[in-house]
Amino acid sequence: MSLSGLDVDQRARLAPAPAPSRAQLMKAVLCREPFSDPEWLYERKLDGIRCLAIRDGASVRMLSRNDLEGVPK
Repeated sequence: MSLSGLDVDQRARLAPAPAPSRAQLMKAVLCREPFSDPEWLYERKLDGIRCLAIRDGASVRMLSRNDLEGVPK
């Protein structure tokens, strides 16, 4: 996400926050009609494992949506 779209007041409200400790990923939802909106970010679920990469300084963790850490073998 780029911060270039924020105005000065919005940037002034930004504050550092700790890295998340849980994945909290959205679950895929079936629907009858395709959804598209330029204001929304979304992903197409194809195959494999959905994960969230969390960078905290030089450390990187990968969590599944069930908060399992690492990559399955």
